[in-house]
Amino acid sequence: MGMVKVLLNGKEVEAFEGETILNLARRYGIEIPTLCYYEGFANGSCRICIVEVNGRLMPSCITKVSEGMRIETESTRVAEARKTLLKLLLKNHTHRSKEEQMRCRICGYAVKYGLEPAPIIPSVKVDDTHPAILFNPSACVMCRKCVIACGVDQNNDVIAVIGRGGSGTRVGFDLDIPMGMSSCVSCGACVDACPTGGALMEKDWVPADKVIETTCPYCGTGCQVEYGVRDGKVVWARGGAYGPANEGKLCVKGKFGYQYVNSPERLTKPLIRRPGVPKGPLNGRSIHEVFREATWEEALDLVASKIKEIISKYGPAAIGV
Repeated sequence: MGMVKVLLNGKEVEAFEGETILNLARRYGIEIPTLCYYEGFANGSCRICIVEVNGRLMPSCITKVSEGMRIETESTRVAEARKTLLKLLLKNHTHRSKEEQMRCRICGYAVKYGLEPAPIIPSVKVDDTHPAILFNPSACVMCRKCVIACGVDQNNDVIAVIGRGGSGTRVGFDLDIPMGMSSCVSCGACVDACPTGGALMEKDWVPADKVIETTCPYCGTGCQVEYGVRDGKVVWARGGAYGPANEGKLCVKGKFGYQYVNSPERLTKPLIRRPGVPKGPLNGRSIHEVFREATWEEALDLVASKIKEIISKYGPAAIGV
């Protein structure tokens, strides 16, 4: 890949031929605001990432660098253009609570550029037919990230842009039916992609005290997941963008199946079957009638001995790991 030289905020830098201005700026530690940007896919609908290129205003997320470009990311003209764009977005953008407003990227940018954040209107009509996801059309700004996440990235094709022109254009599900009646598989990619914090969100979302990065415990794929933790309990989950196995995506279990962690019935110690108790369903019995608690050392020693017995009787090919 060839290299080109450009002026970035008055400083000459090298850029990869064909990369976008947004990627170039991020490589050099310059933050450009984005709303509709979805990594790996061309969108460019919101224009909030606008920059000045050779005296012209251009969206940095889809504009590729070329030799000799003069790029300004925070000029007075750029700041005024972003402020105007935010005003237009805020005209049709509301939230139901302060918590939603605080997690909204648009409201954060509004404050940064000296504007009032979106108003809070608790009584707006929402689609709450889905068991895990709430859709609030009043918070949607038509960035289309949910459409890309659902249709292009996850190949589910549930979310689409319905209607054309003015106020008739909106986000819908399947043939414009309630989300809970649609063919949604509940992967939650649309929720994690939404920049508003309220248009598509988890029904039981609450702010977290801290975020823990770990591996999803369900299957052996090794998906990386970030858990929001509040008062020592997991309160939400999202895909870890750093994970090569899932690249920020989760299935329904990884995204919404974390409640077991907080269950008082969750096993926290190894259990060993009591002598003389045959294998089979509990059939109403307490688990402690069938199993007894053991230390990790005892449990691992038992597993090791059983593996040795199998190898001795059937050979090493009988063991699968």
